[in-house]
Amino acid sequence: MRDIPAGLPAIEPRVVGRAPAFLHLLRLLDRVAHTDRAVLISGPTGSGKEVMAQLIHHRSRDPLAPFLDINCGALPEHLAEAELFGYAKGAFTGAVANHPGFFERVGTGTLFLDEIGELPLSLQPKLLRVLETRSFRPVGSTEVRRFMGRVVAASHRDLEALVRTGHFREDLYYRLAVFVLDVPGLDQRREDIPELATHFASLQPRPITFSEAALQRLQHHAWPGNIRQLRSVVDRLGVLSEKSHITAEELADFLNPQAITEQVDPVSLADALLTLPGEDKLAAAEQLLIDRAMQLSEDNKSAAARLLG
Repeated sequence: MRDIPAGLPAIEPRVVGRAPAFLHLLRLLDRVAHTDRAVLISGPTGSGKEVMAQLIHHRSRDPLAPFLDINCGALPEHLAEAELFGYAKGAFTGAVANHPGFFERVGTGTLFLDEIGELPLSLQPKLLRVLETRSFRPVGSTEVRRFMGRVVAASHRDLEALVRTGHFREDLYYRLAVFVLDVPGLDQRREDIPELATHFASLQPRPITFSEAALQRLQHHAWPGNIRQLRSVVDRLGVLSEKSHITAEELADFLNPQAITEQVDPVSLADALLTLPGEDKLAAAEQLLIDRAMQLSEDNKSAAARLLG
């Protein structure tokens, strides 16, 4: 959890990109940032959902108020209620004093609930009540307190699918999804990759530059981990590369060559697929694609599904 307290200068996070899908997202964000309604940010892993939440906060009515970043998947289930809503002295063993929870500490600021799909089902009705009544009660207390802030939630998971399977409350979903911002993955904004790579390169302790060929190679690379994966590659280059000017040849050592999207002769590819073992070549080719997509996405099923279209 990262807590940006009130009183510090509001430094708006820098966003880089000119792809149509990304510019559309920013236009929507500007329209919802000044409201006090809940916002749901969706998008693939590593696409920048947290940065969008910070941007909403800094463009809100009260950017100097606290910004609390909570990863719902990292909250121990037996402590989650006390952490979110706080607790009164004597509420349970070890509660030796009143403890304010995140809903109280955020004040008039933004409570960012990341990976909201991981919130335990037992807590979802209580979050729904906060959104509906703008009030909450600390654990072990009879005092009802007012929630003055705003909730921004995010998830890389398909919450509507979780609703259908009974793993997420439908009423809570619709309360959170007053405004939905869908952050595009890098596969939808490949034209932004050179600018993003150059931006990350400028942040290195030892700034690095890229040749035009290296930037083109980055642009045609498969990025199942999206911006987070791209930045990790640039970070490794900044530390481990022996050269400060990165050529395509230097870059090759930091990329998986088999993950690069290149033009392949379709006839040769078809001939190769027909040599796969077994009688059902279509099934063998399908399994080969699935296995490779899972490998490239580091066993992230959602990212593998996007690679497979």
